[in-house]
Amino acid sequence: MRMRAVVSRLRAFMLVAVLAVALAAPAALSALAVVLGASAALVQALGLVRWPYGVAELARRYEAAPAGPDGDAIRATVVVTFATLHRLLGVGVGEHLGYLLTGLWTLVVSASILATTVAPALLGLIGIPIGLAILIGTLEFMGPFERDGWRVAGIVVPIAYIAWSVWLIALGIALLI
Repeated sequence: MRMRAVVSRLRAFMLVAVLAVALAAPAALSALAVVLGASAALVQALGLVRWPYGVAELARRYEAAPAGPDGDAIRATVVVTFATLHRLLGVGVGEHLGYLLTGLWTLVVSASILATTVAPALLGLIGIPIGLAILIGTLEFMGPFERDGWRVAGIVVPIAYIAWSVWLIALGIALLI
């Protein structure tokens, strides 16, 4: 992923973070939504930034390894380094913490919608199961599923994020009219 895409995604999440303020929700909900949304943006950006920096460098080192036993050892080290970087920044930070913070943010924004009359209450009610579905993603690589992932979460989370995107669009339209 190019750095420009990472920055664009970070900007989009930061804008989404302040959505509860536009809803004129109680101050505590607005503040919590901003903190959760900004934190979600940050951890997802940290997870994504491994691609243009870490993975690109590892790929160069893998390709540059000489033929023979020394090169085999270098390539094996690169493979282990990639797996560790991917599990830590990708799965642990970007996905696990990203799902946790995005799911919680969605629940707080849903509560904000229900606490005001700025947007239709139905959008708040729809946001609750979406937020809960995103939270399922935090369990994907936990406990007995740590190695291969929990199949249910692998199915639910992409659907939840599509629903989340449609929900955000509907919420944006509701705030414009």
